[in-house]
Amino acid sequence: SELLTSVSRDIARLSAQVQQLVGASDRAALVVEPELLARCQQALVRQDVSVDLATEVVRAVRRDLSDHALVDPIAVRDAAASRLARRLSVTGPLRPYADASRVVFLIGPTGVGKTTTLAKLAANLAIQQHRVSLVTADTFRIAAIPQLQTYAEILGIPMEVAYTPADLTQIIARRPEPGLILVDTPGRSQYQDAQIDELAEFVAAAPRRTVYLTLSAATRPDELAETAQRFGRIELDGLLFTKLDETRRYGAVASLAAELGKPVSYFTTGQNVPSDIEVADAGQLAARILASFVA
Repeated sequence: SELLTSVSRDIARLSAQVQQLVGASDRAALVVEPELLARCQQALVRQDVSVDLATEVVRAVRRDLSDHALVDPIAVRDAAASRLARRLSVTGPLRPYADASRVVFLIGPTGVGKTTTLAKLAANLAIQQHRVSLVTADTFRIAAIPQLQTYAEILGIPMEVAYTPADLTQIIARRPEPGLILVDTPGRSQYQDAQIDELAEFVAAAPRRTVYLTLSAATRPDELAETAQRFGRIELDGLLFTKLDETRRYGAVASLAAELGKPVSYFTTGQNVPSDIEVADAGQLAARILASFVA
């Protein structure tokens, strides 16, 4: 009986030691977990994701993952990318209406590459056998009309100039069949409300329209937000970001889209027409943002 008692004591002692080791392991995991999540949040903020959105993503990851998964940097990165992607919406590729022309406006500040982007869109849509025509309302920039005319000739598609909103109304009326009318607009300063109001009159000339605010991804986050707020005087259907090749920080793109609740339509990634444009993909954008996260 003494032997049995001794064995029982040994078993109890070993069991207690095992429990202590398990508890120590769990406590170690809890010590590491906040550090890893904090580093993930820091990586997001370094990518110009807003602090609010980064915090929201990291808190969601904490809820989504088990304690053991939370010490795995790959699991944390993938969960954060998934959560970030879920906060974004995308438009998918442009398609004509079934019963009428779809008028697509690219609007935005000067220098973001609207004309070249319009040519890329037109080329890709023409390759897909859609009926496409171009219109420019940019009669202020000297080279704007010849530039778009050259693209139209290369693509073999019609191009017209709208000097006034009434001109645009007539152009649309002449093209009632299903197709896409892509409208290039003059760059407008976000600080000139009168210029934006003038642009709004052109947009209003097309009752069935799609309006993409076109912005450079290489712009500072605060300037992006201010520009979007100013152009918000015009009803926007989505965002289009150019010059992704000119930055390695993509977080401001995601933050702005999430804050505005507007879908992202396209990204441009270089100067080449028609190749350097892609339909926006939320998962790919999130992966770009979190590619720099190294635990």
